[in-house]
Amino acid sequence: MTSQSELQFRSDAPVMSDREQSVLAIIRIRVGRENALRTAELAAAIGSTERAVRDSVERLHCIFHQPICSFTGSPPGYYWAANADELLADHHRWRRFGLKNLIRAYAMLPSKHQDDFLEQISIELNNALSVSEQLKNRNADS
Repeated sequence: MTSQSELQFRSDAPVMSDREQSVLAIIRIRVGRENALRTAELAAAIGSTERAVRDSVERLHCIFHQPICSFTGSPPGYYWAANADELLADHHRWRRFGLKNLIRAYAMLPSKHQDDFLEQISIELNNALSVSEQLKNRNADS
């Protein structure tokens, strides 16, 4: 039997917006990098802005853990990973991008603030991972 507190917890679980559902439905039929869809084309298809599409894709990644890939080369745009290799390649690209930006931010700081920066990054990563795990557990329970 489900307790009242469990019901309340589940009612707080994230729900995909209509826009997010539309973005996901279109991207899911664009399988493989060669079928990538530009942000502007996706925005036009759902009657929204490019910024709203990028925000929706971000939520689909971070909250709903959807394997949406993106590419800035040719063809640029969003696509659904055709296989594990495409998904892993996208993961590696994002990891390199993130690390490059963290290294740049670290290098810009005076040395007396660099340890604080590393500590803050560690705290923020742990918080993000904790939230991600909680959301994953909520979605698994529902």
